[in-house]
Amino acid sequence: MLPVQVAEPFGEKALLFATPSAALGSVAVGEIGDEPPSQKPRLRVSGRKIQNDEVAVRFDAHGNITSIQSLEDGVEFVQPGQLANVFQLFEDKPLFWSAWDIDVFAYETRKDLVKAESFEVVERGPVRVAVESVRKVGKSTIRQRVSLGPTPGIRFDTVVDWHEEDKLLKVAFPVNVNAMRATYEIQFGHVERPTHYNTSWDLARFEVPAQKWADLSEGDRGVALLNDCKYGYDIHGNVMRLSLLRAPKAPDPECDMGLHRFTYVLYPHYGPLNYSEVVGAAYAINSPVRWAWLDPTEGETHELDPFVAVDDANLVVESVKRAEDGNGILVRLYECHNTRGRAHLTCSRPIRKAWRCNLEERKEQPVERSEDAFILEYRPFEIITLLLEPSSKGPRTSD
Repeated sequence: MLPVQVAEPFGEKALLFATPSAALGSVAVGEIGDEPPSQKPRLRVSGRKIQNDEVAVRFDAHGNITSIQSLEDGVEFVQPGQLANVFQLFEDKPLFWSAWDIDVFAYETRKDLVKAESFEVVERGPVRVAVESVRKVGKSTIRQRVSLGPTPGIRFDTVVDWHEEDKLLKVAFPVNVNAMRATYEIQFGHVERPTHYNTSWDLARFEVPAQKWADLSEGDRGVALLNDCKYGYDIHGNVMRLSLLRAPKAPDPECDMGLHRFTYVLYPHYGPLNYSEVVGAAYAINSPVRWAWLDPTEGETHELDPFVAVDDANLVVESVKRAEDGNGILVRLYECHNTRGRAHLTCSRPIRKAWRCNLEERKEQPVERSEDAFILEYRPFEIITLLLEPSSKGPRTSD
């Protein structure tokens, strides 16, 4: 039995449960029974604190985070004396191209939005605990639900009714991490940027475009800031910020006005970035589990092993699709941690042969096979495209 919970985030009723489904696989979940769940509740709410088995998060009376503490060794991830998850508003009037540019002098106009209209506990369950705050910003309203599940990631589901003029909205996390460089995800890899303005080149890169995550790590731990649709970061010193909304008035005076819904996650981790689960956690919020109602009278289990699986965390299965010419299945992977090695790829369907291809899906060389697995030698940040030729007969390549 799985623990379940009914929640109503932002007025939408949802059924929450911790699914055991693996990536690229599926699992069937039956009707809710009266038996107690096999997992004991691990989540707690007390006063202005929420916690799971890994971290405890404390808030002030306005819903700003005052502490994120590891329950394993007591390490504090928020810079002592600072508030985290603080919304910041800036005057955003660039000299040119207002819908495209952010000028560095905008940072001099910062206004911290630390006061909330309301702050309360809204979820107390075996799957998730959450608090919610409402803030007024000029003509706009920010409503946010901060939640904890079974993982160390702190999730921020946010709805903003945005009606500002020439403003930039960011959220800031001063973290207790010492690093001269930050890491930002780009497609099929990542780049590093300095966290200081020592040179004019450093200053010119005050805002960094990135995709699903940015990370700030020291020798034995770090903090990543993940997002599902916001792609502008700036990390200066130990302050991590994510750009959320802008309000330019040219060429479209109604640009970005109205309702916005987005999610970001603060993900503390131990060890350096390449030993963490940051990449997988970022994929989890951008590619959540999909569900469908099934007819229980059909007699099928609807439980499937992952279609493809790789035994090396440095390789990410980015996409699985039918080949453009209709002959075979295309699997695209990439190395995500700037390292090299050897991995084994297995498939839950019988595969006759596998080929390495170029990005145009043209075969280049066959892939070596060892019993039920295909052997992949990979280089730092390498993009690997495989063409799998299914077999109608023969043994499966994995159980």
